[in-house]
Amino acid sequence: MITKEQKDTLHQMMEFAQKEGADDCRFSLSICKESEFEYLNDELDKLQQSQETQLQIDLFVNHKFGSFSTNRMEKKELQELIEKGIKNVQYLEEDSCHILPSPEEYFKGENTDLGQCDPSFEKISMEDKLRITQENVAEIEGKDHRIISISGNYGDALEESYMLTSNGFEGETSSSSFGLSVKVALQDKQESRPSECWYDSSISWNALQKKGIGEEALRRVCAKLNPQTIGSGKYKMLLDNRSWKKLLSPILSAACGANLQQNNSFLLHAMDKKVFSEKLSITDNPHLFGAVGARWFDAEGVATQKYTFIEQGVLRTYYIDTYYAHKMNLPHTCTGISTLLFGLGEKDFPQLLSSMGKGVWVTDFNGGNSNPTTGDFSFGIEGFWVENGEIVMPISGMNITGNLLTLFNNIVELGNDPYLSSSIQTPSILFEEVDFSGE
Repeated sequence: MITKEQKDTLHQMMEFAQKEGADDCRFSLSICKESEFEYLNDELDKLQQSQETQLQIDLFVNHKFGSFSTNRMEKKELQELIEKGIKNVQYLEEDSCHILPSPEEYFKGENTDLGQCDPSFEKISMEDKLRITQENVAEIEGKDHRIISISGNYGDALEESYMLTSNGFEGETSSSSFGLSVKVALQDKQESRPSECWYDSSISWNALQKKGIGEEALRRVCAKLNPQTIGSGKYKMLLDNRSWKKLLSPILSAACGANLQQNNSFLLHAMDKKVFSEKLSITDNPHLFGAVGARWFDAEGVATQKYTFIEQGVLRTYYIDTYYAHKMNLPHTCTGISTLLFGLGEKDFPQLLSSMGKGVWVTDFNGGNSNPTTGDFSFGIEGFWVENGEIVMPISGMNITGNLLTLFNNIVELGNDPYLSSSIQTPSILFEEVDFSGE
């Protein structure tokens, strides 16, 4: 999608920007082609296709920095945007930390395929996309008299990106994604309308699950009918491999340069200290072929490398880009995560469920928040009450509260079942001594 003519235009605009007074500049162009549609019951309710062009221009002028964006690629309009941008940047305060990465940090190798783009993307027919969506809706139509509605959604995207900097970096990437989901709503005895969604996503069309998604959505919503609320207390908490990114996201946010520099992180001054359970180890491997998030360079063009994020509970890496590296006088690492891999245990999810004895299997988080400075949290949950390793009843209307550092020091064990359709390959995980508030 990105043409030689567009690349040539950006080379010309880079020369123009420097001629107009920019000390340095960076151009980041992305073109994304998407399709999305939805079946509501047995009728096609939504059909949408689009292609979006987005250009970001970063200008570094006299120790000042400004970022400007446009979806237009005409040379005259780009020149006008650059001229106005350079003029407007002059009104900003100086900040000598706003600089491009040094040329030595840029990725210079061959852009070997990392399996991020399905070469058959353009060949997949609209008929096939519609068919698999309709089939997943149809597989549960009429299966339960309590069904109010069934919606099936399909979406895909093909994105190409190109980056050019005035100090020597030029690189491009391409990626594809496919997603299929079914949401089912039922009418229960309490006149409420519980619903459940199940989905699959993949980089490639062939790896996308094309059957059974509707059946799983129906099975899950039937299992959660007529939920109860249990008494408050400290219980074990089990999360499957799709469920606990809500708990991990604040940790990743606390490890990023912006929050650290602004003293808005509960991981401040935690480098090389044991702050989590020794059972938690996470590495960031950006060069794993076919893994979601794999890449040779980050959003600044800096070459990626394998990092140990957490080693047996010890924090080993902050995610710090060029600006915050200079701001805090710390080593530059990366602008963000690539592919997170977890140290795995020996049990799959059913084995963890069987071994937990009494506790709560949390399937969803419903709202809530966490304090980025302290790590204190409160999240609404729903799931199942478990006794003797067996599901007893669905539960809802409850909260878990506590502190993330305490929670992640109360890990019993991790599963052996990483979720491969995400850049964060979480396995199932079992905690103990978690505070639940209910009746």
